Amino acid sequence: MQTEFLEDERIGPEHLIGAIFLAQKRALVLQESALQCRRADLRGLQQTCVDRLKAIYERLEWILKSVQIVWASDPASVVHDYRALNEHLSMIERSGVFALIHSADNDPFLSNLTQQICEDICYPLQIPIVSETSPSHFTIDEDFNVLYVPPLENRFLLHLPDLYHELGHPILFDDNLKLPSLKPVKVEYALAIFDRIQNLEERIVDSERREGPEMTRRRMSAFLDSWVTSWMREFYCDLFATYCLGPAYAWSHCHLCLKLSSNPFDTPNFEKTTHPSDASRMNVILCGLKALGFKQECDQITKIWSDQIQLGGYSENMIHKQCYPEDALAGIARGAIDAFENVGLKAARPDKLSGVALCLNQAWQSFWSDPGGFSDWETVAIAHLQTVLSGHKT
Repeated sequence: MQTEFLEDERIGPEHLIGAIFLAQKRALVLQESALQCRRADLRGLQQTCVDRLKAIYERLEWILKSVQIVWASDPASVVHDYRALNEHLSMIERSGVFALIHSADNDPFLSNLTQQICEDICYPLQIPIVSETSPSHFTIDEDFNVLYVPPLENRFLLHLPDLYHELGHPILFDDNLKLPSLKPVKVEYALAIFDRIQNLEERIVDSERREGPEMTRRRMSAFLDSWVTSWMREFYCDLFATYCLGPAYAWSHCHLCLKLSSNPFDTPNFEKTTHPSDASRMNVILCGLKALGFKQECDQITKIWSDQIQLGGYSENMIHKQCYPEDALAGIARGAIDAFENVGLKAARPDKLSGVALCLNQAWQSFWSDPGGFSDWETVAIAHLQTVLSGHKT
């Protein structure tokens, strides 16, 4: 026998009330799950999740109390509010509570390491929490200030330089760029973007004036969109890591690209992309290292990188050169290095490495001196780091 609702399939207040009750139940269950986490270094994330879940529950309660009245005059607004709260609930579950549930109970090593990195480099912002719950790569969540890494990265050293890259992203968040202390970065970053916009717009106009191929204009537009929305940010984060860490970041990028089968000179055709080409990133990293004085290391990295490119059968074409002009990359590197210096961040310099930067650069030196025996060296080094950081409570 069909119920009255199935006979009249329109959404009504009774249906919405039932959905709100379920959303409230989910908010409470998520609170309980979040509170089960006992990691001291995750208490900030835990409190953020609980506070937001409580706020969502209270907002849902308000909708319940007013739904009958509001529904008669504006039912769409009630559904809109419910959907917005439900989306926020799902976001907290995916980004915050998931990290709390799945982070190992007694393994704050990477959080402690990140805190030490931030102290080493005089990081000017709130130190992010580290959660070992990323399914694929290093990434940082702006909303929760959580740096996500793959679950087993605490057992390896050679890709931990990516922590520095992710620490660069908050420097470029809009709200943080408003801080007076970060004005040098804001100015150089804006000038760098303006320069790319001006250059590419001139080329698009010139192509139109000469009635060049439509394909060329569309490609240039994709270049422009990519530079403005994401590429400049990624280059600046690469340069932040280079500035604070030195050669280890370049070696890490080289090692990562060795694992990939993609073309390091790839460029977008008609749609913007989120990341610049691997070759352009290596170029800007090398420019940064040269500005910092690592000439000998640059020569070594350039040789290995060139050999790696040749082994893959790749070569740079004219489109890649147009997309990533060498003089533009060099200018971006100089501007970023100067900006980070003026902000007061501690730079990596030849013969002046210390703290975590010294350890990660030593790791790469050990790898190149004895690739076959590096695994044993790495195990001992990580154990030593864990001992040193074990008293570093976040």
